[in-house]
Parts: sequence; structure tokens; C-alpha cells
Amino acid sequence: RLEGNEAQKALKAVSADFVTVTIKDQFLSRGELHLFQTALIGSWIYEGQRLWEPLRGIHAHARDIRHDGAHANSGIVTDATKIAFRSRSSRIFWLVQLSVEMWDFAPPFGKKESHCEIYFDRFVSFMYGLFQKWKKAEVTHSLTVVFFSRTYIQGGLQHGTDTTRARDLYGRSYEDHCRVVLENETRTDWDKLVVPIKEAFLRYPQEVGWTLSPKNGETRQPSTAAQGNILEA
Repeated sequence: RLEGNEAQKALKAVSADFVTVTIKDQFLSRGELHLFQTALIGSWIYEGQRLWEPLRGIHAHARDIRHDGAHANSGIVTDATKIAFRSRSSRIFWLVQLSVEMWDFAPPFGKKESHCEIYFDRFVSFMYGLFQKWKKAEVTHSLTVVFFSRTYIQGGLQHGTDTTRARDLYGRSYEDHCRVVLENETRTDWDKLVVPIKEAFLRYPQEVGWTLSPKNGETRQPSTAAQGNILEA
């Protein structure tokens, strides 16, 4: 039996300095997380272990355990152990601004391919990469995607007596548009969500009435990102 300083040294040698705990398909308040963390003190845990708190029915998994800055397979949770909770069932909102730059070609720097692609294609590549990570981690996130933009209007009623249209600081008439593309989507195969997002992108200019040439004496063109309605969105 170890006592005094020897016991403290032994505990320090086997204690976990940092632990990542993942939670899935549950909503836990800050208070419940604090009580769960307190209940773990004194427990010997190992990486991949299923953690269960029967009083509140909390289920979790121990993922990454650190000791002295290095990875450890197991360790004892103490008062000094820092626990980071990571949710695998989060509500995620993507606000995608469809400004005029989304149709501009992005430079190929940092890419193995020599061809250029528009910035929206870069966004599509980002989605595929992120969805692969979600699929590998077996997350059950709830994803909502919203397109938003600002349309500047020239001609038409702009020079008349119409006062219903909004105007910016420079007196230019504009309309703000928002469209929900996906709402609270949860999939096991996340890649299938890319198709409806791309279809919505192709339909968007027609739905908000953007024109390349005057129509009925009026032109409607998207704003730049700096001139957009990010605050309103």
C-alpha cells in the first residue's frame, strides 16, 4: 500500500491529463456534462471504452487520452484531468452566399490538377471531403443549407416614383433573397446530398430573376460578396 508522496507520484504517473469524450444522439446541458465529468473522477478508462452514467442515462465513448503530451492507451481520471466533449449529433447550418464571385474561376494553386474551376466547384470539393470524414466518424449530424444573395436592380421602376424597394447607402435598388435548400437532413450516405445542392445552385439565377441583358427595361444582377446581405442572413 502506497501512502503520502509515493501515492501521489504513482497517481500522477498513471493519470490522464487530457481526455476526449464523444457523445451521439443525445442532448446534454452544461450542467449534465459537469455532473458526468465529476462522476468519471477516480475511474480508470481506456481508449474506445463505452462510458455510461446510469443515473441520467448518459452514454459516451472515450476517444483520445493524453499523458505528458503523448498519446496513452488508458489512464485514471483525476480532478486535474481536462475533458473535452465532442458531439457527433450536432445541428449544423450552412449559409452559402451566392455572390457574383461564385461563378469566377479560382486559381489552381495548391491543386495537383492544372485546370481551373469556379469557386462553387471548390465548395463542392469541400463538401465531398467533409462528408467522407463524417461517414468515417459515423456521425448523425442534422444539416441545413441556406442560399442567400443580394440582387441589384437597374432601370425599370428605379427611376420612377416607386418607394417600396430597398436602397443601399449609394441609392441603388436591391432585393435580398434566401432559399432553404436542405433542412435537418441526416444521412448515412452523405454524398447523396451533393446532388440537390448542385441542382439548387443551377436553378437559383432563374428563380431570383438575374438577367444578363435588360428585360422590360430592367436588369437584375447579383452583388459582390462585400456588397451582400450577410448580416441579414
